[in-house]
Amino acid sequence: MSLIGGHFSTDGKLATAVLEERVADHSILASDRVEDYDNEVIETEFGHVISKYKKGYAHRLPTVADGQGNVLMVSGYLFPPVPDGPDQCARLLDLCVETGGSAIEASEGEFVCVFVDGRSGTLHIVNDRFGACPFFTLQVDKRTYFSSNLAFLCCLASGRREPDVLGCLQIFSYGHTLGTRTHMQGVKRLLPASHMTCSRGGILQKQYWHLRHQVEDHLNPEAFADELFDAFKRGTDRRTRMLSGGIIALSGGVDSRLMAGAVPKDAPFSAFTYVDSVDTTDTPEVRAAAQVAKALHLEHRIERFPQQALSSIASEITSLAGGLVPLHHPSQVMQCIAAMKDTPGCMLAARPGGSLAGSIIPSPIYLDPARTSQCMRSFCRNRKCGQGHAAALLGLVFRQDILKAHYAQLDECLLETLGTLEGPTAGHVVTAWSMVYRQPAFSFASPVYSHPDVTEVTPHLCYEYVDLMLRLPAQWIYKKNFYNYMVYRCLPDLRHVAYSNTGRPLPGRVQDVPLADGEYWPGYRLYLGMRDVVRRAVPAWLIPSPSWIAFHYRLWRENEDMLDTTADIINSRSSLRTIFDVDRCNVFLDDFRSGRIHCGGPTDDAELVGALATICNVFEFFDM
Repeated sequence: MSLIGGHFSTDGKLATAVLEERVADHSILASDRVEDYDNEVIETEFGHVISKYKKGYAHRLPTVADGQGNVLMVSGYLFPPVPDGPDQCARLLDLCVETGGSAIEASEGEFVCVFVDGRSGTLHIVNDRFGACPFFTLQVDKRTYFSSNLAFLCCLASGRREPDVLGCLQIFSYGHTLGTRTHMQGVKRLLPASHMTCSRGGILQKQYWHLRHQVEDHLNPEAFADELFDAFKRGTDRRTRMLSGGIIALSGGVDSRLMAGAVPKDAPFSAFTYVDSVDTTDTPEVRAAAQVAKALHLEHRIERFPQQALSSIASEITSLAGGLVPLHHPSQVMQCIAAMKDTPGCMLAARPGGSLAGSIIPSPIYLDPARTSQCMRSFCRNRKCGQGHAAALLGLVFRQDILKAHYAQLDECLLETLGTLEGPTAGHVVTAWSMVYRQPAFSFASPVYSHPDVTEVTPHLCYEYVDLMLRLPAQWIYKKNFYNYMVYRCLPDLRHVAYSNTGRPLPGRVQDVPLADGEYWPGYRLYLGMRDVVRRAVPAWLIPSPSWIAFHYRLWRENEDMLDTTADIINSRSSLRTIFDVDRCNVFLDDFRSGRIHCGGPTDDAELVGALATICNVFEFFDM
């Protein structure tokens, strides 16, 4: 990708020479030389717009300007509302001048655009419906800085950043920040479908599209599955034709097999799978992926996850992704990036597939319209790392006064985001939440969207396909019910391939989902208490866990260099003491090394140590 950024001020702008020097001295990757990049610094009436990109990068959309002060910069890719052709961006700029930037809102893709209106000097920042590409803003005095990369934003703004304590707590609790928040004070994320304007009159922001479920209760499953799959194929075809080949990120799940099955047969793509185990290449995920690749006649590359990968790439991930989610999540994408470098540098990814299909719905009671309020409270409680033991888990590393001041705000923040969404059932609301708040949070933290050598496209964000998915009734979205049936029906060559999560082939019909009488079966609370006692008493390696849980847990335990680095930072950087209890952190890290499981279990311990290492790395990288 290329980075874009700049600043806006009606009270004096930075000198062009100062910005040119800052931009020229900034390397996206520490291993790159500044000479490897081309830079554009364009002065506008109230500031500058900037683009930084690797020389020879083939997938960059060019900056266009018409000599009258009108400028358009794009990060990512888009299909504008103009006929295809090499001058698409120039014609989009003309439309932006005519419509005041609203023409960008009609574009499809994964993008963020910066448009400067030469007549008024107004700056427009517009992203796609799903906020796939990251974008950050920072207000410093009377200047607004903006960038598609957090490290580049800090470079442009200079000065030391202060931590946002609540943002850090959210990363520990949910694996990401919520809404516009980041882990830095004053730095905000751009929400999906945003159109932000900066002008003499001030800064305004609107959401030009809202994700709303338009449910139809009497759909014909066979006909609708065919219609939905055809829309998905059209979106996939359009994206693969745009690229010159690359890899398909293929797991053993349903999302990536749908994408692999929809790729045109003549498209020059191969499949790539990283092994979700530190012991063996023979896992359910790998077996399923291999069967999919064989059935579709795809060349298939399988790679082990490097055992010490976290310590070697932590700084690079922070430079690219900003440390907004625990390091082990984006580190998995880094394995795909390594594979992409042996191809034309493109990847088809399926990450949002399950989110839109209802994978996040935890219980059938979420399908009952009468229990929406109950479900929202339950969702807030169970979404946190550690669930009912979240406060105790956070208390292993955070200062008690920090928890006392901010812990209650966690549920308030989550409820606030849920309150912005509508749906006929709680199942629809949390599915929408997953697409509007959770999925973009992970996109913002994906190294691909700032990496100077590669690009990624996501067919599951095709607008026509999404509009159809939003028509599904509650029972059809529970646990990807209808989605799984569609894959079974429309990809008959893959019917024999077991779903890695269940070990069974996909069902050949839409399943009936009875509404549950209660959220938990009798004795569930007693079971939880006994389970926690066992977890604290028995060494971790004796507790059977699903492969992905064991993978994340062991990935951290066997990265001794990363654990040592985390301990060194927590004990040497005094600013961390304003948030963390250093003595407690040392005890927790020692317990983690020895295999002692705390009240959350191996999954939560892995997430906790991952978040702690990430925030320590953020403080070190950004000198906070």
